[in-house]
Amino acid sequence: MITLKSGELPGWNQRQPEPPGVSLAVKIGVELIAQRAQSLPPGSYLETWLSLNDKTLEKSSGRDEFLVSTFLAPGKRMAATGRLNVSQFTFSDRGLAPLQVRPTWPIYLTRQRDDQVHLHVKTNIIKDLGELRNRLAVRIIGAEGRTQVEFPLNRPRLEINWLGVGRFSINIAPFLGF
Repeated sequence: MITLKSGELPGWNQRQPEPPGVSLAVKIGVELIAQRAQSLPPGSYLETWLSLNDKTLEKSSGRDEFLVSTFLAPGKRMAATGRLNVSQFTFSDRGLAPLQVRPTWPIYLTRQRDDQVHLHVKTNIIKDLGELRNRLAVRIIGAEGRTQVEFPLNRPRLEINWLGVGRFSINIAPFLGF
């Protein structure tokens, strides 16, 4: 016999396992954060996009171009998914705060638990995997622009694939919280 408190239903506060094949939907955007100071020459760029099971997600592409010599302080946003950002003047020359690019523009992502979600990066700034791991962190942004998780790319056991000079694929599925 189960004794219930007034208004209580059996199992109401227990998380039930998701049945196989159930889709989960979230709103996410991804940002690349400078782990250390970055000096970028004119013409530098980073392109970012998300894929679900090797298929590019619509509206996830982002591009950040630096048309002037740029300095980024540690902890500042260097690139983000979902929008285009062009830096055309130096902020320090105009007496403004240190530069960081515009925030991500989150997209809706519907996936199943075992789906693979990757952040892809193409850049002329960082050429090899060791340099990528030492220079950047990833920040995953959820609904209402809130940071869900942030982690350095030099984290142990993080799956990053080197696809060629300046091209990388980062498995972010384990960090999506579902």
